[in-house]
Amino acid sequence: ESETKNATSSSLYNVGDKIQVIDGPFDSFSGFVEEIDAEAQRLKISVSIFGKATPIELSFNQVKKGQ
Repeated sequence: ESETKNATSSSLYNVGDKIQVIDGPFDSFSGFVEEIDAEAQRLKISVSIFGKATPIELSFNQVKKGQ
């Protein structure tokens, strides 16, 4: 079961996907996926803070795919 879950989770997000942060201190920021850790259910994304690309790490439930 966990293998299926991981496969599903990792296919939710792909490197380069635009995502929207929906929870936490970066709420309402948007950025791009740089790394995916499906086992830990975490993403490393790059968001623009004061015009500078800044990598942050968030869990899957703190983000949603951007439009």
